[in-house]
Amino acid sequence: MPIQPVLAHYGVELNSGRWGEEDVCCPVHGDRRPSMRANAEKAFFFCHSCEAKGTALNLIMLMEGCDRAD
Repeated sequence: MPIQPVLAHYGVELNSGRWGEEDVCCPVHGDRRPSMRANAEKAFFFCHSCEAKGTALNLIMLMEGCDRAD
């Protein structure tokens, strides 16, 4: 599952970062300075501040407060 549309849904736009990676503001904990690294090519993210990480599905589960079964 591509991560760009999921990030865009939560208000995070990816530009064409180097090697598909970009530092952006984390929608999980709502920071003001970019602390999350998103990789569009690998469809993966990791926040250095709140340590949220995973794929697009993990981001949806974190943002919506649900688990995979929901």
